[in-house]
Amino acid sequence: MERGNGPEPAPQAAYRSKMWGLIDDEFSEDEDSSDIIADDEQSNEMPSHPIPLKQAEQPLNYCPGGLHPVHLWDSLDCGRYKVIHKLGYETSSTIWLARDSNHDVYVAIKILMAKASKYRNELGCLHYLSKKPSTHPGRKYVAASFLDRHFWLRGPNGRHLALVSKVSGPSVSQMTGWHIRIRERLARKIARQVTQGLAYLHSVGICHGNLTASSVLFQLANFDSWSEEKVYEQLGQPVVFDLCGDVWSREPSTPEYLVGSAEFFRAGPGLLTEDISIISYDDSFRVKFPKALSTDEEKVSNGFAAPEILFGLKNKFPSDLWALGCIIYQICAGQPLFPCSVNVSPAEAVREIVDTIENLPTIFAGIKFDEDGFPNKRGHKLKMEHSSRCLLGGLVANIEVEREVVDAISPSDADTELYELKEAQSNPLVVALRNGQYRAHVKADPNLFWKPFPRTGLTYIDCLYQNSEETDNEELIGKMARPLAKIPPEEAEDLLDLLSSVLRYTPDTRQQAARLVKNPWFSGYSGQLAS
Repeated sequence: MERGNGPEPAPQAAYRSKMWGLIDDEFSEDEDSSDIIADDEQSNEMPSHPIPLKQAEQPLNYCPGGLHPVHLWDSLDCGRYKVIHKLGYETSSTIWLARDSNHDVYVAIKILMAKASKYRNELGCLHYLSKKPSTHPGRKYVAASFLDRHFWLRGPNGRHLALVSKVSGPSVSQMTGWHIRIRERLARKIARQVTQGLAYLHSVGICHGNLTASSVLFQLANFDSWSEEKVYEQLGQPVVFDLCGDVWSREPSTPEYLVGSAEFFRAGPGLLTEDISIISYDDSFRVKFPKALSTDEEKVSNGFAAPEILFGLKNKFPSDLWALGCIIYQICAGQPLFPCSVNVSPAEAVREIVDTIENLPTIFAGIKFDEDGFPNKRGHKLKMEHSSRCLLGGLVANIEVEREVVDAISPSDADTELYELKEAQSNPLVVALRNGQYRAHVKADPNLFWKPFPRTGLTYIDCLYQNSEETDNEELIGKMARPLAKIPPEEAEDLLDLLSSVLRYTPDTRQQAARLVKNPWFSGYSGQLAS
């Protein structure tokens, strides 16, 4: 990974076309059905809010060559698609829920940055996969199965490729955390599906290139019969963040407001299925074309990047396998294995890996980094500091498992200071809410998810009790902080064996996905939970 590479040179566009076997006539940019019809009357009625961290894309990405400004109720592709809600965003794209008037169905529309659109890498990859008929069991977990069509948009920031596909639900990243966890039975099932999907990609010569927990989405049951009102009831009213205030000046390149993503965790039983789909092929490539690898530092998610990527070496199949291990851990534990942000330097990410796995082997110990933490032959060797963090075996052994809590909080309770919930064992659990500002639980399908409140740590408990006189009530905090049960030892042993087979420093020693899918951990356990 070299610094300061800048934009990909123009010849790479032709190179990528060759890599994916693109035919110019198939992907002609002359089909410019890019008109946008905005419903200003409706959009002006939306209440605006300050932009919270990670709730929307960076406004600075709306610039020439950047994101395309989209507003709620815009009409796209000659009026065919009406924008209803926002599904999410990625580094180089935004994804929208829209109604297709031609077929009266809901679709997902992914609109790429203008500078990313000209390379057509994701479209090329999906097109390549669609022409690979296969009975492989992992094919149905790959997004190429759901690609419908594409069109082009022309806007103030350039020409943008728009990919139309079947609507998928929330990501594993969104459905894990202190507030919500995936049930153990389903965790093993979708972990196996991710492994099968990756095995399929590798079987047809595709390296995903940037696999993360955000790249794995839950598939949805059909909801085409829902009215817009039903969509908002289930997924929340769109929340908009005003960009026309004192901080952001209104420019032609920017939208009037940003839109928060749909809240799939609000949806009740029946919408989310027990199947997943692997998405985000912006950085994917065929291994026989290694020069197609993007070395743009900003696209590397360090929390899932393999050591060789952090060392500035090439990304290949084994790098996907490392990311797979990180995803499986998050599915089971409800939190990232390496909880660092994408803004952490490669050197800092390597330190966290060493704290969790083991010391670097000799072949990597001599790699040098510059003062900013990026690989540089003229830099210095990493200085490792002592960490109190558990090694991988300890983290796996301490994975918390289900303990039911009945959610008794209703919106009408918002004016009351304290509420009492009942655990399955009828032990009292006291939770503070101030004017509806904090919620102990989220609404989610109880067949698929469970709510791990209370937690053993007090980080968010302090948040719940900020500005509250109850903060110093040790008895109250003690009730909230009772530890959850731990994973059974025999299951922990098998899970550790699975993770250890892919979380290895030497890429060629990582177990291939086709073999990994046979690991006994995927079979499930029926024994009693360990205390």
